[in-house]
Amino acid sequence: MKLIITEEQLKILVEYGIRDKVFNVPGESLEDKDFFYKMYKLYRDNKESKNYVGIRVIGDFNLMGVLGGNLSSELIYFCNNLVQVDGDLKVVNNYMVNFPKLRRVQGNMTLSMTEVESLPELIYVGGDLKIKVTPLGERTTEEELRNQINVDGDIIL
Repeated sequence: MKLIITEEQLKILVEYGIRDKVFNVPGESLEDKDFFYKMYKLYRDNKESKNYVGIRVIGDFNLMGVLGGNLSSELIYFCNNLVQVDGDLKVVNNYMVNFPKLRRVQGNMTLSMTEVESLPELIYVGGDLKIKVTPLGERTTEEELRNQINVDGDIIL
C-alpha cells in the first residue's frame, strides 16, 4: 500500500517528530551567564543519550543579551543546534553565528550586522522578518524569502 501526502503534511509530520526530541530552555533565563553555561553543558552532555535533535528556546532569545553579547564557542554551538524559538529572535552585532537547524520562530526575527548567509531549514516566522546588513539580506529578495519561508508579518530588507 502506498500513502501519498503533500509537502505541507510532510512538514507537519517532521515538525511533530522533532518536538519530542528537543532540549527546552527558558529564554528569559539565558541572559544569566551561569545559567547559559549550565544549559549548554546539560545539552551537550545528554545530546546523544537522549537523542536530542536540537534546542528549543521557550520565550524570546535576544543574542545581544546572552553573555553580554560576547561570542564564544559555546554560544556558536548553541546557535548551531537551535531549532525553534517560541518568542522573538533578535541577533544584532554577532558576526560569527549561524542557524543551520533553525526551523521556526513564533514571533519576530531580526538579523542585523551578522554574517548569516542562509537559513536553510527555516520554514516559519510568526511575526516580521527583518534582515539588515547581512550577506543573506544583500543576496536575497523579499520574493525569494517568501517562497522559502512562511512569514505571517512583513519582510523588511
